[in-house]
Amino acid sequence: MEKNKNNSKNLLIIIIILIFIIAWLLLFISYDKGIIFKAKDMNKNSEEITNAEEKNKEETESEITDQTLKQSLIEKIHYITNYDFNNTSNNIYTFRYGTTFGNVFTDFNNEIKLHVLLTYLNETGKFHPISDANKTNNLINSYINNGMEVREITADEVSHQYQLFYGESIPSYQAVGNNCFRFEYDNDIKTFFWTTPTCGGTGIGLVYSYINKFVNYKEDAYVYVNFATSEPIDMTNYSIYKGFSANEIYQSNVSMDYVKKFKIDASNYQNFSEYKFIFKKDTNGNYYFSKLEKNKS
Repeated sequence: MEKNKNNSKNLLIIIIILIFIIAWLLLFISYDKGIIFKAKDMNKNSEEITNAEEKNKEETESEITDQTLKQSLIEKIHYITNYDFNNTSNNIYTFRYGTTFGNVFTDFNNEIKLHVLLTYLNETGKFHPISDANKTNNLINSYINNGMEVREITADEVSHQYQLFYGESIPSYQAVGNNCFRFEYDNDIKTFFWTTPTCGGTGIGLVYSYINKFVNYKEDAYVYVNFATSEPIDMTNYSIYKGFSANEIYQSNVSMDYVKKFKIDASNYQNFSEYKFIFKKDTNGNYYFSKLEKNKS
């Protein structure tokens, strides 16, 4: 009887030992195969993702205080949108592309981009007085003969400046503009010519702008601009719109004098369409124009 008890006890011990051995083996195999701690790692990854998302949320826009940078961004914005950069008192001006409001916002094609750049280069002194060798060029000699000013710039310089302005290579070299404001291009000598404008002024039908914020977001610079437009109803009465859409009237049947004096400022800018000009920074610290977005009204 005692012997059977001992045998049962020994068997129980053996079974317990075997259970421990099997459990240890299973634990070792699970660890070796990466089964154990998998859930823990998944939780860790989830926490890391959550932390990264929270960090991104914390990367908010910060105000740009560098006055030189702000002036550079203002200058580029005005050349992108403005018909005559030198007539921008009170941020009131004729839109660059006449009555086709919205071209720059919806169809900023290669020709428009090149025309913007050439205007910018000409009015910031990058064009040079025409050389004696080029004064007889058939493209511009009629201007010269009529005593009009002509300036020139090499295609290589335009290509370099295009990269700085848009952050990309120039897609093509071509004459751009119309009879009023035209840049001729001579492919044989790889030179652009500016010719003196030959048209008169334009009628009242203005664009009003107000820059309400300059900010950095990561490596980008954002400039928030509010726009309004005015259009004649008849010869003496006008409507002022909240942006570039005739469906959003701000004020109707106002006088020409009122239209001329109207402006967007800190007191009313939130009533008008807001656009975000996005500039990206290249490896040399230069900010180039990337795109334009309309913010939700």
